[in-house]
Amino acid sequence: MDYSLEEELQATAESLKRTKTKFERTKDQLEIADLKLSACKAELSQSHSDLLLCRKEILRLREELRDKKEQFDFQQGCIHAYQDHLSIMRVNRWKFMSEILSVRAAMALSLDKVRDLEYKFDCLNTQE
Repeated sequence: MDYSLEEELQATAESLKRTKTKFERTKDQLEIADLKLSACKAELSQSHSDLLLCRKEILRLREELRDKKEQFDFQQGCIHAYQDHLSIMRVNRWKFMSEILSVRAAMALSLDKVRDLEYKFDCLNTQE
């Protein structure tokens, strides 16, 4: 065999060894990258599940808030109705007080008339 051919074969063999080593490193790096990708997929899946749970909780809280707002609006309506009722009661109270004062004034006037008539009667009795 020719010496230069043997050197060339040896150089080719060493080149193949280096290529094989690079290939094995690349293969290892691809396996690591694949593991990282799998971990990222699992994390993404978990994040998606968490997001769905958060959305569900948001919907529940919105419904609860809507119910509480309806309850608040109803209570506000009751308060306004009660305030209106109190206003009417105050007006009625003032009307009744006014009527009572009118009746008292009429009674006082009638009492004055009775006293006046009694006085006149007494005067007539004393003149006789």
